[in-house]
Amino acid sequence: MLKIRPATPEDAFDIATINTLGWKKTYRGLMPDQILDSLAVTEERVEGWKKVIQNAEIYMVAENENGVVGYLSGGKSREPNVPYTYELYALYVHPDCQRSGVGCALVKAFRKRIKGAAFCVYALDGNTCALNFYHKIGGVRYPKYDSDSETYGVMMHDLMLGFKGKTHA
Repeated sequence: MLKIRPATPEDAFDIATINTLGWKKTYRGLMPDQILDSLAVTEERVEGWKKVIQNAEIYMVAENENGVVGYLSGGKSREPNVPYTYELYALYVHPDCQRSGVGCALVKAFRKRIKGAAFCVYALDGNTCALNFYHKIGGVRYPKYDSDSETYGVMMHDLMLGFKGKTHA
């Protein structure tokens, strides 16, 4: 049975593990192998996740009988010029649990938490798994709001998708 609950600092190791595995699987071919191969679940990264969880507006995990199998973070939109009040910042599901409903359950809980408001999400250009998932659950591309950012010294192009809600602009 899948349970969605608020994340706590005690979930930091599991979140770091899911994040590391997710990056290594999802971003292979989109980021240099050297960067992905260097990612590891270290004490420093776990401590970093504890701080992120403590300071997050919305942070939730999906848990089944085996433990934490996914996480989602979100909150107020970080971009002031987009027509969405909320943003889904991150959604990661353990590679062994992808396509099992975990991602949908986390997004459903997020929508409930933001009371059905419209929201957006950014996905790395070329991340077909994420883009297909977001399209499948109702996301619509808005190229006008795409953005570029630098991660680990690599320039990345993020595609913005919007989701209608009761208060969609």
